[in-house]
Amino acid sequence: MPTFGFSAFLKLISLNSRPQKTEIRKRSLPSDSGYDFHRSLRRLAHRYIVDGAPFPEVLLEAEDVSRDSERQSVKDGLEKLRSWRALNPGDVLHFDPAHFESPAKNFKVQYLPNFGIELDGSKVAIHVWNTAVPILDARMTYAVLTLLPDAYTEHDVHPDDFAVLSLPDSRLYRLSDVNFDEYAEIGRRVLRRLDDIFEEIRKDPARPATPPKRRSPPPPSP
Repeated sequence: MPTFGFSAFLKLISLNSRPQKTEIRKRSLPSDSGYDFHRSLRRLAHRYIVDGAPFPEVLLEAEDVSRDSERQSVKDGLEKLRSWRALNPGDVLHFDPAHFESPAKNFKVQYLPNFGIELDGSKVAIHVWNTAVPILDARMTYAVLTLLPDAYTEHDVHPDDFAVLSLPDSRLYRLSDVNFDEYAEIGRRVLRRLDDIFEEIRKDPARPATPPKRRSPPPPSP
């Protein structure tokens, strides 16, 4: 059963129909895990928020990221995170990861809070998003957040609220800010639609390999 990390799943549901199907087709095939462009950002965000490392120290560590584009993305994301944290100085909390499966068990989604924080008296689990393309779909994001409370029902410690912190636009998508029942129905429909796509792809015949092009024989000598 393919397993999506939460950022990968947010990316999937924010894609248009055709690239979404292409991504699901890739996920349906056995393959090695690809390169995680945002791993360094998540690690350094944890160092800064959870471990309490000084921001200049964390920013200096970002210089060790070898790829230019990734290094700049990490540094930009950390700067946005520092600004957000300055406005939200609540106590830092810890929540274990959780997961949920699609109704037809075609895929699983792993939710890993990058940190928890106390906001307005609520214990909020926050997942950090630092992807510029595709643009995070607000409606789909809230819909997927409604799937998380049930994922924590068997946990001894669970959040009061769930959120995605989008660093590119410094926006916190917090579940408690919307009508839960309205978005929960959207979330259920999203899972059913993705199940349908997985099953459609599974029924598709394997695509034949493109035969090698034959070189035309040279013209006969006059």
